[in-house]
Amino acid sequence: MTVLFFSITIILLWGIVELSSWVVLKYFWRDKVEFPAVSQELLDKFSSWDPILGWCNKPNLRKQDRSDRKIADSDKTKVFPYYTTDSNGSRTPFEPENPTISIACYGDSYCMCREREDDQTWPWYLGETLGARVSNYGVGNYGLDQALLRIERDFDRDPADVVILAVTSVTVARMISVYRHYLEPGNILAIKPRFIFNKDKSLKLVHYPFKKKNQLRDLSAFQEHFRKYDAHYEKWIAGKPQFPYFLSLLNKGNRQHINKLFLRILFRLNKKLHKFLSTRIEEKERIRNIEYELSFWSSDCDIFISVLERFAALAKSRGFIPVFLLQHQKRFLDNVDHVSNDLAWKPILKRAGAQIDGLHVLDTFPWLYDVANRSSLYGSSHHSELGNRVVAHEIGEYIQKKIAPGLAKKDEHVKSREIEQGKLD
Repeated sequence: MTVLFFSITIILLWGIVELSSWVVLKYFWRDKVEFPAVSQELLDKFSSWDPILGWCNKPNLRKQDRSDRKIADSDKTKVFPYYTTDSNGSRTPFEPENPTISIACYGDSYCMCREREDDQTWPWYLGETLGARVSNYGVGNYGLDQALLRIERDFDRDPADVVILAVTSVTVARMISVYRHYLEPGNILAIKPRFIFNKDKSLKLVHYPFKKKNQLRDLSAFQEHFRKYDAHYEKWIAGKPQFPYFLSLLNKGNRQHINKLFLRILFRLNKKLHKFLSTRIEEKERIRNIEYELSFWSSDCDIFISVLERFAALAKSRGFIPVFLLQHQKRFLDNVDHVSNDLAWKPILKRAGAQIDGLHVLDTFPWLYDVANRSSLYGSSHHSELGNRVVAHEIGEYIQKKIAPGLAKKDEHVKSREIEQGKLD
């Protein structure tokens, strides 16, 4: 009887633990839908849809930049900047009367310089510094792969002497993504092409899967594609409620849910302790996310290098000088001393510079990290006007010392050949 009673008690206790775990998991996963519904209204607002790149700034556009949604929702008095594109889709280029050289910039939102007016971007300031014509083809949320594909598609519309491919340090995590919702929950329309390796280690392009924009209304129809080609699917699905629920609750994928539950209980018991611990827990969660994003510099460095090799090969075939520029979000600079994989990009950039012939590699980290008042270089999430000026100044100095002399010699050689040909004629 004692053994039977003990067994029944254990089963009942385990049943209670399992039921409680199931309730907790169901509560926190209630909004975590893998393929949320896409309304026609949302689809109509997605005006930047592109059948090759996923999305792209449209030509001849003037639009208010409300990219910082938190401020947009909380501060109704804030005056948001506008961005304007020309007939080629470039943000308003800097165009002096007699340009010394021409530069085209491609990349993500740090290249586009969101949160700033057209004449407050680092490509604009770079044009002022060098007396050069500088166009800006940056697009918000782009990965390195998308930016390169846009160069391949659009360069001939606006050829340049120098092409700067500028992205942030989260770019490798973006490169191995096709459905951004897995990496950034809620970003359901940021679906993109990506590169993978063939068996012989050559690059293979996994195309954007949607032929028509209206197909986005049914994301679940493409679930096999998303799950197969997006490297973040495993992280997203980690901790999904499954039996036994208690062990599922303890999965590291549900760590943040346990923390939230603990903090909610603590808030009712001790508000001061809650405030102290919530700050510490949020800080640890932020560092874990940064470590996750940076981890791909190590695990997927080969795909990064191969894409840059493709960029350099394109430069040779189209006759421009390739420059790769790595930029950094403020959250990375503020937490780089606390993460285990700090400066994870540094050896990879060094390898790229040494391995890829003709490629110039620049990193904004040493330009920004040691600045005494670092916060002055950033707005809410992108560079401030001052930050863009610093970036433009450093790039300008590099181009004047390392690139411009070679371009001058090239021009002299071309002119001498033209003169010689004229004499022969």
